Amino acid sequence: MKPLLWELNRILEKKIALCDEFISLLRQEWDALTRYSLPDIEAASQKKEKLAARVQALEEARKALMERIEHRLDVRARGLTLRALLRIQDHPINRDLARNRETLLEQIRTINHLNGQARALMDRSALSFKKSLAFLHATVEKAGSPYHADGRLGEAKNQGRLLSTDV
Repeated sequence: MKPLLWELNRILEKKIALCDEFISLLRQEWDALTRYSLPDIEAASQKKEKLAARVQALEEARKALMERIEHRLDVRARGLTLRALLRIQDHPINRDLARNRETLLEQIRTINHLNGQARALMDRSALSFKKSLAFLHATVEKAGSPYHADGRLGEAKNQGRLLSTDV
């Protein structure tokens, strides 16, 4: 059992390091978003995708290890959590496991906050862009209209048209 717990702690420490890297990338992405730097945004997104794949691989390894620990402890409930594991067995490494669990939970909260912040900025920017396009479309329509203010019909001033994206 002892080697399994040490392996679990090692996986959690690797995951913490990857989450720190992920948080750093989210901050870089935020800086790129606030500067409207498309190349930097794309670079950060590509790095995030690669890092997310590494985090997912570690998560799969952690789940497989937790299943082996379940089997070793003869736990009937499927999906043994780290919190439950800390409660049902007493081992000197429990303190390290609990600390790593709390660190990961804090990192997850930070990641969710930074993701929400970036999503909100992108949503606001997209809405502003859409409103600007709608304004330009309306302005062009008015300027190119063959109707005069007094209701008389004249020739159209231009041949081009803008496509409205409003639905």
